Amino acid sequence: MKRISFYSIYTVLLCVLFTSCDVDNYDGPNAKFRGVVIDKTTGKGIQTEQPNGFKIKWTELSWEYQDNIQPEYFWGKIDGSFNWEYAFGYAGSLYEVQPVQGAFVTPEPQQFSLEKGDYPNFTFEVIPFIHIDWEYALEGMELVVKFKATRPEGSTDENFYALSTTRLFISDKTKYVGGMNTGGFINDLSKRIKLNESDLGVEQTVRVELESGKKYYMRVGVQTKNPSNAYNYTEVAEITVP
Repeated sequence: MKRISFYSIYTVLLCVLFTSCDVDNYDGPNAKFRGVVIDKTTGKGIQTEQPNGFKIKWTELSWEYQDNIQPEYFWGKIDGSFNWEYAFGYAGSLYEVQPVQGAFVTPEPQQFSLEKGDYPNFTFEVIPFIHIDWEYALEGMELVVKFKATRPEGSTDENFYALSTTRLFISDKTKYVGGMNTGGFINDLSKRIKLNESDLGVEQTVRVELESGKKYYMRVGVQTKNPSNAYNYTEVAEITVP
C-alpha cells in the first residue's frame, strides 16, 4: 500500500509539473521603447536623478482584460532619458506612455502601437518647476559657485509648489550626485542655501574650500514641495583641484 501511495503521489506531481510547463510556456517580451524628457528652458534632457527623479508610466490599453487594466512604472535616468526592453508587440496593440512624478509640469501622454521587434523613440517637452542658471570657478582651492533660480513661465499654471530645500551638492565618489541619492554627496561640503520666494531671480554665491589633488562632482539643486519631493538640477560638473 505504501508503494502504491508513493507512486500515486509521484504521478500526480509529474502531471502538475508538466501541466505547469505547458501553461507557462508563453513567448517572452519581443519589443522595446525609449525616449527622452526635454527641459523646455534648456532644450536638453531634463536634469534629474535615478532613482527618485521621475517615473515613466506606461499602460497596455489593448490588454484583453479591459476591466483590469493597470499602469506600470519605471524610473527615468539622470539625463532625462528612459528605456524599457520588456514590452510585448502584436497586431492591434495599443499602448500609452507618459513621464510623471517629476519636478516638472506633467505632459500629455502619447499613444502608440507595438509590433514584434519594434523599438520606437519618444520625445516629451516639459516645463520644470524651477530653472537654474549657474557658473563656477576655482580660485586656488576654493570653489566659487554663482547661480540664479527662477520659475519658468507656465510652471505654476496648474499647481504652485513652495520652495523647500536649495543646496550645492558635492561628491568625491560618484557623478550621480543628488539630494535623494543616499551617500551621493559629502554633507560637510554640500552647502545649504536659504532661498526664499523673494530670492528668485537674484544671483546667489556659494564658496567651498576643497582639497588639493582630488576630483569632485557637483551641481546645484532646488527642491519644491511637489508631491514627489523631486529636485530641479543643473548639469553635473566635474572639477579637479590641482
